[in-house]
Amino acid sequence: MSKYFWVGWMLGILSILPSSVAAEGRSVRTSYDLGVFAFAEGDYATALDYFQQAVAGDGKNPDTLHFVGKTLLALERPRESLGFLQRATAISSQVDGLQYDLATAHFRLGNYDQAALLFVRLADQEPQNALARYYAGMSSFKQQDYGAAVENLDRAALANASLRDNASYHAGIALYRLGQDTEAVARLQDVQAQGRDAALRDMAAHWLAVIRDGAAEPAAYAILVKLGLEYDDNVRLEPLDDDLFADEGDLAAIAYLAGRYNLLDRHSLRLGVGYSHYQTLHDDLGQFDLTGSLLSFYLHKNMGPFTGILTCMPAYYWLDSESYLRRWQLQPELLWRVGRAEVMRLAYSYADDDYFQNPDREGSRHEFALDVYSDPGAGKMKIDGGLGYERKSAAHADQSYGGVKARLGLTRSLAWAVDLGLSASYYGKQYDDSDSVYGGQRHDDRYSVALTLTRPLGYDWLRCEFGFRFVRNDSNLAVYAYDKKVTTLAIVTKY
Repeated sequence: MSKYFWVGWMLGILSILPSSVAAEGRSVRTSYDLGVFAFAEGDYATALDYFQQAVAGDGKNPDTLHFVGKTLLALERPRESLGFLQRATAISSQVDGLQYDLATAHFRLGNYDQAALLFVRLADQEPQNALARYYAGMSSFKQQDYGAAVENLDRAALANASLRDNASYHAGIALYRLGQDTEAVARLQDVQAQGRDAALRDMAAHWLAVIRDGAAEPAAYAILVKLGLEYDDNVRLEPLDDDLFADEGDLAAIAYLAGRYNLLDRHSLRLGVGYSHYQTLHDDLGQFDLTGSLLSFYLHKNMGPFTGILTCMPAYYWLDSESYLRRWQLQPELLWRVGRAEVMRLAYSYADDDYFQNPDREGSRHEFALDVYSDPGAGKMKIDGGLGYERKSAAHADQSYGGVKARLGLTRSLAWAVDLGLSASYYGKQYDDSDSVYGGQRHDDRYSVALTLTRPLGYDWLRCEFGFRFVRNDSNLAVYAYDKKVTTLAIVTKY
């Protein structure tokens, strides 16, 4: 009989002994070998027990430490795995498979920068290791380093045919993010036509539709109409300013109409005009019915990844059919398309307000804003957020203040064609002087959260919308503190 038979026989005897007896009589090498056999059989829990016994006997063996980390990875415990893999690497980085497992642990933990570094180094050292090259590409993809992602994914697809579909799919998305639509379409069409996995073919078709829709020529005009009912449990006494409230709720019909038309639309230049109209009709508190009309003239200039926008907006508001406010507003903006799905916006706005019923409020506003928009879900999920600062100088010192703003929003497509919108905002105002009526220098903190649910009503251009908004204003002057809840149900049509 060969010596391997006797080794196997001895290991078998040890494996059937009671665990406490076996552990006492078992050598470090035996525990390691039993762990290797259990790992090969897919019994990872047993393998981990054996490897941990081996580590307890010799905590400086890089092979044993590597196998503990490898087994923890197989058990979906990457955070625990990372520590053992790093200990093994510190002793010897030459253990076969150790660098791949270390990179994998970083990848599963979301440490994509470190994972990319390790996978690229390993793929360069072992050109035949297509899986390392693939995960080097995926690590770059996760970091939105799309150029490096395409390079590594293409090399992985060439090196191993079994990786070609997934590599081409993600390379197609990366090329789309880089603005290289023609090449992106070629990769995704290849996956859609020849991919072996039905789910992957469907996802490739989805991205092809996204690219096709994005390449469509924008319409010269747009129209939006919104009609609905709104219940406000604390109607404003001073519309547009959120200062004084009735402490009384009321139901109101709401109507909103908006439209725009491009008078000139060339490749890099767009000039147009827009108009919007807003109307509320309260059931009981008719004296607070608000009507607003806003005209806009806009100029867009495209400059590569940047777009400059200049908008002039004269507006007029009526309260209970009497003139309330005339406003002139000028707003320059700069948009920067950082990637295919990310846009940053820097804006300044100047407004001159002329109040007919309350001249103390007359004055000017200066506002600065920095906003970020992201579409990581290719239309199925969008995220936006922003910070701003506002400065108002009014005719009366009571109405002059500086304010900071912050907001965060999320929209997500759900089942049954329902779109969910969530948003939260903060607005803090610090007034310049002591209040002449109530005394003390006023400071307000206003918090707002909102939820919207929308769904098509048989046609894409016709939707039903439900909205709920809660507002809380904390003020050091109690008269200005309030809570407010608004519920809206509306029909929206958009062309």
